[in-house]
Amino acid sequence: MSKAVYRHHRLIVTALIVLATVLGKTAPSFAQSDRAQGIRIIVGFAPGGGVDLVARLIAQDLNSNFGASAVVENISGAGGNIAAVTVAKAPANGRTLLFVSSAHTMNAALDAGIPYDPIRDFAPITEVVKGVSVIAVHPSLGVKSLVQFVALAKQKPGQLFYGSGGTGTISHMAAELLKSYAKIDVTHVPYKGAGPYTAAMLSGEVQLAVTGLSTSLPHIRSGKLIALAVTTRQRVDSLPEIPTADEAGVPGYEYGFWSGFFAPAGTPSAIVQRFRDQVAAAIATPGLAARLKSDGYIPVGSTPQEFAALVKTDLQTWTVLVKNMGIKAQ
Repeated sequence: MSKAVYRHHRLIVTALIVLATVLGKTAPSFAQSDRAQGIRIIVGFAPGGGVDLVARLIAQDLNSNFGASAVVENISGAGGNIAAVTVAKAPANGRTLLFVSSAHTMNAALDAGIPYDPIRDFAPITEVVKGVSVIAVHPSLGVKSLVQFVALAKQKPGQLFYGSGGTGTISHMAAELLKSYAKIDVTHVPYKGAGPYTAAMLSGEVQLAVTGLSTSLPHIRSGKLIALAVTTRQRVDSLPEIPTADEAGVPGYEYGFWSGFFAPAGTPSAIVQRFRDQVAAAIATPGLAARLKSDGYIPVGSTPQEFAALVKTDLQTWTVLVKNMGIKAQ
């Protein structure tokens, strides 16, 4: 080997060593900077609701076990649209994230004029939990099974009433999906949130609701409401005796509302993957997993690719439902 070639090789090796040293120091410093500046978890609903509570549980675990500095910030209004716009316009650096429910795709299906695209403007990170809903009726209705309710609804088209938290909410869309599958006509009565429509259910003002398990479980156990079916594909641990809607006589009906994380579009995939891995590890810990299950949720922790596919499918489902059922945004 000539001296010139030898010197050339030495220069290349030295450059590679310097580059490796720089990269080795850069990665930890980036993570430390990321923690130091903190992560804003934007929730589009008021404090105290289901989505907010799950977000706070996740943030608490990330702060305790992963050295993160995550803060939940509630930006409510317009069914979560204001929060979505806030995150869509945020820098794509992984420090401003959206934690949202299925309302993300429902809003888009209901209103084509919303100021963001639910798919193009966001980078899906992970589906954190799937919520369990239950088809429940007031005892005064006199039905004990979903088959009996469907038969009664067909005998009295438009004369039975179901409550929801408002047009376009999860409880509304899930009930409309049930009507579509069961081919029944039940009149929608919208209320201003889960509290008012639950009160209406308990008083018998409305006879039916497709409601979150965490909200309805105490009333089901006390006998104030009757659970006809759960809306998930499998039965749930907290109500093992209650069949799925498919088992109970409405084949194909399945609905599990989800909650998950999004970053602004363009966020580097390495940042997305790192945060997803941290969240998946958090919800897999026995303590947090048990808490989520007791509140009526199924921990998921999907990959970004799996979550992206779910969002696309969900948007298509609700878009078709809105068109076929003639649902209008209010």
